[in-house]
Amino acid sequence: MRQNGVFVENKSESKLQNTRDLGGTKTKDGKTIVKGLLYRSASLNDLPKEDTAWLSEHVQTIVDLRSDEEFRKQPDDQIPGVKLYHIPVVNSFTAGITREEKSDKDWFSNLLDKPKEAKDFMCRQYRSFTSDYSLSELRKFLEVLLNDNGAVLWHCAGGKDRTGVAAAVIQEILGVPREDIIADYLKTNEFVEGNIQSMTALFKKNSGTENSMANKAIRCLIGAMEEYIETFYSTAEQKYGSIENLIREGLHVNDEEIEALKRKYLEG
Repeated sequence: MRQNGVFVENKSESKLQNTRDLGGTKTKDGKTIVKGLLYRSASLNDLPKEDTAWLSEHVQTIVDLRSDEEFRKQPDDQIPGVKLYHIPVVNSFTAGITREEKSDKDWFSNLLDKPKEAKDFMCRQYRSFTSDYSLSELRKFLEVLLNDNGAVLWHCAGGKDRTGVAAAVIQEILGVPREDIIADYLKTNEFVEGNIQSMTALFKKNSGTENSMANKAIRCLIGAMEEYIETFYSTAEQKYGSIENLIREGLHVNDEEIEALKRKYLEG
């Protein structure tokens, strides 16, 4: 069931934000992603013991896609029996993606009253996910999916950008229709609405007035917009000709690996 913006089982006070199972998603050839094997999530620090216990029971591997700085300053909680990989999808400090402390003032001073600039900034981040560096890291993520047994959970800070692109890549490989991949990406908006409202209220309190431009900019920075994931797709198509070519040439995934991933994560 879903509680507090999270898909969970018998949990009432979960802090597992923006967490969901890709299981049950249909592919173009009529198969289904196996439930309980592929989870996407947001940060995993300062969790209550119930969440730690749930992760320990349901997940065998966690992939942290955050930057080195995030990984160092806010490490994931230790989950008994769970293997952890750190695979930073961005290789430098990127405000608005990493949520690092150093970025906070830059957000407020440079972007939080400029929705157009905020949206442009986010689109630049999604273009950067097709860089050689990011693709090399996403390749490492796919190797975890290929080689590790049991359920894998991957996450970044908010579970939207880096996590969303990683989810899109594996769903593309498994044959999920593009419109369903985008629909899954946009589900994040259901889960971050509370965060958007809280930040909007905080900005109003600090400034002493309602600021519609700031409200729009906050939504651009924290929310999931179709334009963002479409920017990733269009950039991939510009550089590689198609998302299929990005998978084969940019991520170096061969036919045998594609079939191995399908055998592992599909049924029906």
